Amino acid sequence: MLAADPSKPWTLAELAAVVHYSPYRLARMFRAHTGYPIAGYRRQLVLRASLPDAVARHSDLSSIAAAYGFSSHSHYTRMFRQVFGCTPSQAQAGLHVLTTYTTSPIAAESNSSVRPSPLTSPSPTAS
Repeated sequence: MLAADPSKPWTLAELAAVVHYSPYRLARMFRAHTGYPIAGYRRQLVLRASLPDAVARHSDLSSIAAAYGFSSHSHYTRMFRQVFGCTPSQAQAGLHVLTTYTTSPIAAESNSSVRPSPLTSPSPTAS
């Protein structure tokens, strides 16, 4: 659900109602199975979705931040750095390899043709 539309601002109560769990139980189960809190998982999905726009030449980071639901350019940049290890400007200039993009469990779920079970860590696949 979250990965299908990362831009949808789900609340914990909405997600819990869809899967018929209490919000508390859903939050605990989600973190136990993924290693991420729901909000952190969603934030990574949104940042990954924004990546092509962020690294495009002459991109306007304020517009990108607004389009992906961040409160400001600085909020977007801070979250981008936290997830990818560099600023959008550094990524755009090619000054940093975005290792998190290809090695995080969230990236593996989205980029791999073989999806890992939610109970296991993804393993690198040979290409």
